[in-house]
Amino acid sequence: MSSRNSLISLIWCVSGVVITSSAKEPASLYSYFERFFDQIESREVKPASIGNAEIAALMKRANPHELLSFLEPYISSQDVRVRSQALGLQVKVAELHPSRQVRQEIVQSLVGGLTSEGQTDRRFHRKYAQFLLNFTQDDFSEHAKAAIVEALQAREPSWRLVLVSGVAQIKETLRRLEEFLFDEVAYANDPNMRLAPEWYFTLGWHARLARARMGVQADVEKCLVLLDTLDDVRVFTMSLSDLAYMRQPEAIECLKRYFLSDLRLAPANPGGMGEPVSNYLMPIMADCLSNFPVKRRDARNYSQQERERCRRWVTEQKEWKIRR
Repeated sequence: MSSRNSLISLIWCVSGVVITSSAKEPASLYSYFERFFDQIESREVKPASIGNAEIAALMKRANPHELLSFLEPYISSQDVRVRSQALGLQVKVAELHPSRQVRQEIVQSLVGGLTSEGQTDRRFHRKYAQFLLNFTQDDFSEHAKAAIVEALQAREPSWRLVLVSGVAQIKETLRRLEEFLFDEVAYANDPNMRLAPEWYFTLGWHARLARARMGVQADVEKCLVLLDTLDDVRVFTMSLSDLAYMRQPEAIECLKRYFLSDLRLAPANPGGMGEPVSNYLMPIMADCLSNFPVKRRDARNYSQQERERCRRWVTEQKEWKIRR
């Protein structure tokens, strides 16, 4: 790339968020980001996605703590568009600088947002949780875990917070999570609950999933039985995500069965061919298994050769190296 004032176009996926921007080439990483956020605030660009290998390379060479300090005011911005992009960049720092200290600092910030009741923070609870579910238990400091434990004492805590507690492996929350459990089968068959949310949307179900993630065998077995009863194509992908969330060998075996099948998802358009389940599962398997042969790609633009290579690999595994 030339050092002159050439235009650059960023089309870089940041944790599932895509932004398109055009601006003069920055003299430095920070001056670029200052210009980028100024453009968002002034509505000069329409955030839809970020992406550029050169910018990622600069971020990788930067001091991660200085980069996080620089992003902090944007992460606290009341401008939803600015905060959304800053959070994506913050998570990108965790990917580019995977030291325990850096990742714990970022997780601490995300947990702070998830447990905050501030008006703008509440609007981002879904995004905070979405990001946190992609971290591992070692990324949660004792301070972050304590904040989660405290927030779970609410009368009816967020089901997203419950799932995050499972990722953090906070065993002291098991008794609290048990308070939310119920009989899902009886609930589904109760005529008085016809207008209530389905059991798989409830706080109790997500508490069971979190306990399964933390290795409570009775909940692992119950989750597998319940998920096996879901034959509604509309919730099939949700059941795959729940299996992946559990991160238990039995759940991986279920995913393996689907991965090796010739099943397809429901087509987006009537008369069309639905996406092969094996293709849909590629990024999910890459998330779950530390030695999966192909990296996660959110676009799921995997070739037939890549899918077949991964399917062969799956059949050869004697023991799963599960990323928790």
